[in-house]
Order: sequence, then C-alpha cells, then structure tokens
Amino acid sequence: MELSIFTQILEHLKKSQNITILLPPKPRLDTVSSALAIEKSLALNGLNARVVGQVTDERFTWLPGYHKPETAFSSKTYLSIEISETNAKAGEVKYETMDGTAKVLLFPKSGTFSEADVKVNVINEKPDCIILIGAQNLDQIITAYSEQADLLYSVPKINIDNHADNQYFGNINLVDLTASSLSEMTHAFIKNNALASSSEIATLLLAGIIDETQSFQDMRTTPASLEAAGELMTQKADHDLVVKMLYKNKELRLIKLWGRTLARINQVDSKPIIYSILGPNDHDRTDSEPYETLECVKETINITSDYKIIAVVSETDSDNHLTLALHKSIDPSRVAFNGINIQVTEQFREFNLAQVSTQDTTEMIVNYLGTLI
Repeated sequence: MELSIFTQILEHLKKSQNITILLPPKPRLDTVSSALAIEKSLALNGLNARVVGQVTDERFTWLPGYHKPETAFSSKTYLSIEISETNAKAGEVKYETMDGTAKVLLFPKSGTFSEADVKVNVINEKPDCIILIGAQNLDQIITAYSEQADLLYSVPKINIDNHADNQYFGNINLVDLTASSLSEMTHAFIKNNALASSSEIATLLLAGIIDETQSFQDMRTTPASLEAAGELMTQKADHDLVVKMLYKNKELRLIKLWGRTLARINQVDSKPIIYSILGPNDHDRTDSEPYETLECVKETINITSDYKIIAVVSETDSDNHLTLALHKSIDPSRVAFNGINIQVTEQFREFNLAQVSTQDTTEMIVNYLGTLI
C-alpha cells in the first residue's frame, strides 16, 4: 500500500539527523507560526530541527515560544567530549596547544577519571533534510541564501505550500491548493501522524489560521479551516491571546499609515477598483515599510464593499511596491507585472516593480487592472 504524503514526510524526517526548516524572504505570520510549530512538535518527538530565516518583523515576537530564527545554515563539524562523573566530579578545564597538537585538560574536583569515562563524538551540523515552508519556487530561496546555494541543491527537500503557482520543486511535495493557510496544513501533518503536540503549538497554529483567514472571513475559509480551529481549541490553544494580539493591538504607526492610505484613495472610472498611492514621505513619517501596506489593504476590505480590486502603490528609493487584494471572481493567474511577484495568498498579491516615476507606474497599473474587470 502506498504511504500517505504525511507518512512519507515523517518517515524521511525520522531518518534525518539535522533538519532545517527554511523560511522564504519576508515570511508572513502564518509561515513563521507553522515553522515554529513544526520545530516544536518534532522536538517533542525526539527529532532535531531548527528554523532558519531572515525575519526582521518584530510583530511576531508575541507568538508563544517565539525565538528569532538563525539567519544562515550551520555546516560546522566539531568534537563533543562527554565525561562520565560516576567515578569523579568534573572541575577546572584548561586548553593548550603545542607542536601542532591541541590538548584539553580536565581536572577532577574529587575522585579519579579513567579512559573508560571519556566518550568523543563528531558532531556535524550540516542539514541532511530541508523543509521549505511557504516558498513557491527554489529560485526565490537561492536568491535569499545564495551563499548556501550548493547545499540547497544537494540536500533532500520537503516542499510545504498552498499556493497555485508552486513549482513542486521538492523531493517530497505537500502542496494543498484548497488549504486556507500553512498552519491548517501543519495541523493536518501533526494530526495525521499522531505526533505529540502542546497548547503552545496549538496556539501557534490557531494564530496562523485566524490571521490568514482574517478571522474566518476570507473567501478561502473552508469547513476544514473551521474544523482545524475547533480541534486546536480543544488542545487548549489560547484564543484570547491570539485575538488580542492580532486585532486589539494595532501599532499607532500602522494606524497612521492606514489613515494616509485612505486619504489618497481613488476609484478607476466607474469600475469596482480602488487604489491609493503612497510616497517615501508617507513611510518616513509613519516609521513603516512598504510591505506593511498589506495590513492597510486588509483593513480597507473590512470597511468597503462592492470592490473587486484594491491596490496600494508604495514608492521607495529603489523600486515601487504594489499590494493587491483580489475578489474571488478574478483569476489570480491573470495578474502579472514585470517585476518580482511575492504571492501572499490567492486573494493577496505583492509585487516589487522596476523603479520608474510613480506617475508612470500608477498609470500603467490602473490601465492594466481595468482590463481584469
């Protein structure tokens, strides 16, 4: 009988000594919470895993058990020396080199050591399995971790994602286009493999599901999403903490950014399209970054109706950042710009566009979006 995809992944992980869970550039809360949940669940089940990613967003620090991921792979090899204290208690340690030889001297506090008390292990931290979560293709990962390109090509990869344009680049691919979030998929992985979990892990996954579905109002919310959330609640996920931190803890700077976004809203002719243009000064004066306009787009959805496309353009010194919210009636595969596509979900898209004048960029975007309706 063919093994399920969940079982295939677990069987591969069990054979691995050093598992790296790798985040894509600019990960979302759902991606980070899923990665942390996988790391913690594998640890509870006796597997060695660690999260690696370039995370600069301080909004994730409230997540239970959060620790800032390491920013690069470790490929160190070193010796681990274990000393049994059955016959003697360890005391002072000295280190010296002489004639090309290194010596480690351990003096007992009491008793006497023997050769039988010493065990030397060679520790190799190079990953022998990489879990890539929330990445659509390997190129975006290679670009972010160019110094480890050889490692990324040579080490077996597990690809976990829920985006339609995923390129199935892993040796094992868990890609579910119907899943509302990566956290929902991670919950299914833990559940189907009967892996140990905890209230902390449940809270991480509930946070990812609620954030990604906009508290179950997003069009991608399914009965499976609600079922997963219910199961996480029975595992003592802290729902009150999640709601408080996601919806009742908006930073003043983001509220100011949203205000500037609303102040510049325009409609495209009589079509159900609205857009807003933000300049460098808007971000300077609100101490915000272009990628944070996604939060403004989400808030705008909550107070508007009958619009099928909402767009925000942020001008920066190096490029123009475009954030889009698409109605479910619009095929997201039709949306394409000459720039770097940072897909968030089927509903939300982000692009880094080549630097031209904001006026030219806006005109191009507005004309193009008009053809989608």
